[in-house]
Amino acid sequence: MADIFGEDDLETVPPDVAAGIPHAATRTFLVEVGLPDQADTQGWFHRVLDLSEEVGDRGPDQWISLGEIPYDCVDVDASTGVVHATPADGGEPYPLNSGLGAFAYLLCVAEAELPFYSGTAEQTLADGTVRAQVEARLERLYGMPREQMGPTPEARLRAAIERVDPLALARPDSTWQMVLRYVTEGMD
Repeated sequence: MADIFGEDDLETVPPDVAAGIPHAATRTFLVEVGLPDQADTQGWFHRVLDLSEEVGDRGPDQWISLGEIPYDCVDVDASTGVVHATPADGGEPYPLNSGLGAFAYLLCVAEAELPFYSGTAEQTLADGTVRAQVEARLERLYGMPREQMGPTPEARLRAAIERVDPLALARPDSTWQMVLRYVTEGMD
């Protein structure tokens, strides 16, 4: 996460605050890794203002609000670790990811692919040093050269989702399906 978002942009939760989270992988993730906040950028995830407060205010069988992927609310079930999305239009919540690890990985992939679909790719990737850094970052994320994952950012993100967490694409109107549409159409 730090390689993609920077150490300063990640908020973790103190161990004593997270102690009430019964799902061990969720508790460990929030304490040791944390979540980014991209509200002041063109990024996908806008974290709640105070993640520690959100965690501390919830009981062990409740959902913890994490933030939003415009404009759907994103929560994690403290007892199961399943990440849920609640549509901005007031629809019913649904499982978005099988856990925080998968959710965070897909955020990393969407962010790392951004130079290839943001509309500024030509300018950003014209610098050979920047291009090499972007490609190295994607290779670390994918575990292989990006071209082997797919020819386009959308194909690579879809392949990453299918490989890591097929639950993310189980609904045709899921948040990750929306992200794929934006990646395909561009963000401008």
